[in-house]
Order: sequence, then C-alpha cells, then structure tokens
Amino acid sequence: VLENHRIRMWDYTWAAGAPAVKRVYRSDVVEVVVSGGTLRVTDAKGAVETRVLEPKQARYVSRGTLRTEQHVSGSPRVIAIELK
Repeated sequence: VLENHRIRMWDYTWAAGAPAVKRVYRSDVVEVVVSGGTLRVTDAKGAVETRVLEPKQARYVSRGTLRTEQHVSGSPRVIAIELK
C-alpha cells in the first residue's frame, strides 16, 4: 500500500476457503482491523486460538512472531504497518 524509509504498509484480506497462510514477522508490526471476521490462528508451538477481529481494533506484533492464520467467517481485513 505504502512504503517509505520508516514504514511499509500491507493490506491483508482473508478469503473463505483459502488455505492457511504462514506468516513470519521480520519486523515489529501494528495491525489495524478495517473489517471484522474470525480467524483460526496457530502459533509456533501449535497452540490454536480463534480470534474475532472487530473494526478499529489495533494490535502490536513483535518481530520474530511466527503464526499460521486461516479464515473462519466474515470478511476480515487488516492494514499492517511494518516498522523499519
């Protein structure tokens, strides 16, 4: 979406029926929810969590985080702001 010397922005949308996506956060990231939905999130140790995303929620994800995400319901969409 946007990139400069301080940040890189990504626009993520999870689609119904799509395979799970494995993500490795190489930088610190702030995620802002644009549209809500539910994701199944599996962390690096195999722990599974069902995460409900609500519009306007924001969350910090520290570099080095590894997780797999899969659409469960709704139309989840997030703007991720990667800090350089």
